[in-house]
Amino acid sequence: MALGASKNDLQTWAHLALLPTILFYFLDSYYLGIERRFIEIENKFISAVKGGENEKDLIFKFKIEKSKCLWNTLKALRSMSTWPYYVSVILFVSYLKWGLS
Repeated sequence: MALGASKNDLQTWAHLALLPTILFYFLDSYYLGIERRFIEIENKFISAVKGGENEKDLIFKFKIEKSKCLWNTLKALRSMSTWPYYVSVILFVSYLKWGLS
């Protein structure tokens, strides 16, 4: 359907693709930040088990601090697993919107 659209149609509706793309970029980065925090917690638990510490105190401690959530999300925005894809999509849609003449 998009292949048969005229330039005017693409320019008119291209901005609608930007909002979901940007929202999914932040959402993907948010969950990547949470995943990285869980990996840190798991590694801490594994180190405690290997070090002979009392791992029973850490076994169900998967609490993520709210203050670090925003920081981890911002770090994930710059991650090589998120920004190349989303920035390329945003640039392509921007080209469709403003680059076609």
